[in-house]
Amino acid sequence: MIKRRDDIPELAADGFDFGRWIDAIAAVEPRIDRERVTRACHLLASVPRNGPGLLTVGTEFAGLMADLHVDTECVLVGLVYRAVRGGHLSVETVSEELGGDVAKLYLELAKTARVSLLELSNAPLLQREAADQVENVRSMLIAMIDDVRVAFLKLAERIIALRFMKQAASTRQRRAAEEVLAVFAPLANRLGVWRLKWELQDLAFRYVAPDIYRQIASQLDRRRVEREREVAAIAALIRDRLADQAIRAEVAGRAKHIYSIWQKMESKGIPFSDVHDVRAVRVIVGQLHECYSALGVIHTQWHHIPHEFDDYIANPKENGYRSIHTAVIGPDEQVVEVQIRTVDMHREAELGVAAHWTYKADGSADRSPHQQEKLDWLRQVLEWHDEVGGFTAIGRELRADIEDDRIYVLTPRGHVLEMPTGATPVDFAYRVHTDIGHRCVRARVDGRYVPLWTPLQTGQRVEIESGPDEAPSRDWLDPSLGYVITPRARAKIQAWFRALDRTQNVRAGEAMIEREYRRLGLVLDREQVAVRLGFSNFESVCYSVGLGDRQVAELIAVLYPSTGTPQPFRISIEGTDRPGLLNEITEVIKDRGVSMSQLNAQTVPGSNTATMEIVLEVGGIAELARLFEDVIAIGGITDVVRVTGRDS
Repeated sequence: MIKRRDDIPELAADGFDFGRWIDAIAAVEPRIDRERVTRACHLLASVPRNGPGLLTVGTEFAGLMADLHVDTECVLVGLVYRAVRGGHLSVETVSEELGGDVAKLYLELAKTARVSLLELSNAPLLQREAADQVENVRSMLIAMIDDVRVAFLKLAERIIALRFMKQAASTRQRRAAEEVLAVFAPLANRLGVWRLKWELQDLAFRYVAPDIYRQIASQLDRRRVEREREVAAIAALIRDRLADQAIRAEVAGRAKHIYSIWQKMESKGIPFSDVHDVRAVRVIVGQLHECYSALGVIHTQWHHIPHEFDDYIANPKENGYRSIHTAVIGPDEQVVEVQIRTVDMHREAELGVAAHWTYKADGSADRSPHQQEKLDWLRQVLEWHDEVGGFTAIGRELRADIEDDRIYVLTPRGHVLEMPTGATPVDFAYRVHTDIGHRCVRARVDGRYVPLWTPLQTGQRVEIESGPDEAPSRDWLDPSLGYVITPRARAKIQAWFRALDRTQNVRAGEAMIEREYRRLGLVLDREQVAVRLGFSNFESVCYSVGLGDRQVAELIAVLYPSTGTPQPFRISIEGTDRPGLLNEITEVIKDRGVSMSQLNAQTVPGSNTATMEIVLEVGGIAELARLFEDVIAIGGITDVVRVTGRDS
């Protein structure tokens, strides 16, 4: 049956006893900021209104958020949400009186109110309407992913809406209820927030199938007193038997929820009288091993029903739910369902992601769930999105948008780092710590060594191997090589080189220029290069390259502009012989849109080296230089040079 918390008082129609109400809220969640909540109550009480409507809705919403043990900002948003949505309070006033963080959180929640997910799930929209809804759903999903509190608030807001929908038109009731059952109850389930899931389902079921709802409710009520007495006796007996085995446990009757009873009747094709969890108890113990000890005691006391046993501790549900479920033939030969879990498991079962909400030492709340890292949170929201149908093509577009926007990778210790799509192990190393970036020499992804320019993917575990000395590579600063894409990593690398002696950078830059000229079969005229590039001397050119301010490929593009007309170039490639090497090289050439007229590949006898000579049709030296960069990036390639005098 649907009921509100008994320990949070309702407001009288003739006054706002906010002192008593705040006391009750603080008793539920002692960490809230009483001063800010008091200020919000005064603000809400000052709003002109007809009757206690805004106060009642606001305080019930806020009370539900306190019940989830989240932060003060969520409670404040719950208080003022309906007043702001109805135009009775402005966002600016909320910001001035309660803080910009509350106003911002309200606006994030307000984004979700523009979404009609039911239409996206079940009915085609006109193209223009569909485009608008894509943007709305995108905004909602991103808001939920970026701040877990938006999901809590949205689910609670739907509960409050259904609680106060008794006088609404039946068509509106049914539409809102169907959307809750199709979309928001699955979200609560995916996040493991049973406290919200069951009320969403029962409230919605009351409007979707009122006759069935009333029938089951009346059957529950008919023997309610007798059933509660029976369950209390069974709970006391279990408690005594556990105590005999030195197992301290809290044992009590478990709430009966109409929608779950109906689901079981429908799925098993059984009448109400055969639903086992109408008579149910929950056993909560202190330690994990006591769960199985308690199970042994209960199965020894009564005969258990084998096909009604599930161990969700050994095999947790996808949303993280853990508990042991069993059904036994009780003392009166009637079936009793028993759930066994620890205190922590019970908290997680009731609150899901919200159970991991933590407060810092200064009393402020973390903005992401503790332990339930952001990677899991992203996965859960996206899996919920797919679970309810994914909104077909719209869903695919949204998923691509969200996943392409950022990635979430794990450190060896399991911490999650958020990075832009395309980030590499070098970016990861600098994201962890500057010193780790400077000393990075190799990387493993999911246990396998990968090139340092490899783009990372969400969910991968990345390990960085460090050398004894700081020695970042200047190649990391070359955008065309793809070692680094994040501004943070690039800035750290450049800062390291700028701290070196000027002579070191000049020598390094000169070596890089000479290496490229050698590969391209060009004669280096130092004075001419400086003049053509607008530098006072060649040393300045080398210094710029050594710092990473200019790339050798950029200089080549200026000095040897593309002719546009393809001409033959013979190149020689050397590398470690391995399966698939030739195919990778030809794929790179193909991707550049370059034609091959000749190809000769062979291995060097007595070694593990392969050499290839290829004649290519390329539109000039600059294009050839860019192709060389792509080929060098292939794993195992040791050198690429132009064979001069034999281009055709």
